[in-house]
Amino acid sequence: MTVERVGETILSFLDDRFEPVPPDRATLVKVVRPDGTVVFARPRQPLGKSDDAPLAPHPDDPGQAAQILLVRHGKTAYNLGGVGHDRIRGHTDVPLDPEGWREAHALGIRLQGEPLTAVLTSDLSRAADTADAIAAQHPGLQARRVPDLRSWNLGDLEGRLASGAVVRRIEALVHHPDETPPGGGETFRAFAARVAGVLDGLTNEADPGDRIAVVTHARDIQLLEKWLEAGGDLDRLHGDFAEALATEPDTVRPGGFVRLMKIDGRWAVVERHLEAERSTARSS
Repeated sequence: MTVERVGETILSFLDDRFEPVPPDRATLVKVVRPDGTVVFARPRQPLGKSDDAPLAPHPDDPGQAAQILLVRHGKTAYNLGGVGHDRIRGHTDVPLDPEGWREAHALGIRLQGEPLTAVLTSDLSRAADTADAIAAQHPGLQARRVPDLRSWNLGDLEGRLASGAVVRRIEALVHHPDETPPGGGETFRAFAARVAGVLDGLTNEADPGDRIAVVTHARDIQLLEKWLEAGGDLDRLHGDFAEALATEPDTVRPGGFVRLMKIDGRWAVVERHLEAERSTARSS
């Protein structure tokens, strides 16, 4: 396990080994566990005394806070290792490859102990099959297909090798959100409104104790994180966060997830499972 400083305020979701801390401006540390899970916490003693310092307790029960898990589907034959190797997926229904099926199964086992109350998924097979693997571990739950959770429809760019020129074209579409991709598809503004609309409904309607898995695509997860940072304001998203949204969207690897928790009326990222290393890959 490694620990490093982080210079921002992040709510903590910590499992049976750790406890959550309340939102404040205390110095936090980033804890990276051997399985790739990333959590954030405040040490009981000042940083520098011990990298594994005990974490400050908090009486709140995180099991009663509403939570949403933004899950990335397993690997496909189009996920081949970044720029010059990957192919653009978008709305193209590329299925899971054998490794992706193993990742979906492993994720289902990983989430078996989560008290899930619902599973929603993009209707593209790579996401839907991942969602079914999760739901199979929870008797009585079925994954509900939600077409609005699909990735960005990139028209004629789909299926093409993610060369530098294609990546730059996608970046330009983000910076010009009312421009339609070549050969049709949807504008970036339409994509953002579609996907954010799903999370907006979930965050507004979630009750204490709800724990919802949302299986979707890398670019959707990136966009939803930035939408939350923008306070749910789409105009601010396209203005203040355009540069961030034009970067590669791999915040978690295939089969990983980002956990959101509602504490004191606010939603925040509190955990990343299988956090991705920064690369120049374009994924969706």
